[in-house]
Amino acid sequence: MALRVLRESMESGSPEESLQQAMAGGGIEFGYGHNLYPDGDERAADLLQAIAPSGNIMAIIHRCEEITGHKANIDAALAVLAMSYQLPRDSMFMIFAISRMSGWLAHAIEQQETGQLIRPRAQFLPPSTKTA
Repeated sequence: MALRVLRESMESGSPEESLQQAMAGGGIEFGYGHNLYPDGDERAADLLQAIAPSGNIMAIIHRCEEITGHKANIDAALAVLAMSYQLPRDSMFMIFAISRMSGWLAHAIEQQETGQLIRPRAQFLPPSTKTA
């Protein structure tokens, strides 16, 4: 979704219409905002800085941030990467999956070495014990 919005915005010169269409299907703002990073997704900020995309692309990213009220997240940054380097459409998903797997492996190694859980703030509640 983030890549489609970015491409359509580049073609039209304005993200308003394509972003409104993307959000109309349920209000999910793919590419902007993240529950774990309320002050902004550092992964996205670092990737955008490393890519140093054209001014037009960054202007669209900033305008989308204004419209949604959220900073770009890793989905938007990966869309910028894919578009900037003319990568295949599904490349952003592969890059994300490889990165996620690397992180999981790093957590597993650290847990094995320290004997402690990583990010234990999450708690599984079986369906019968969840509260409304």
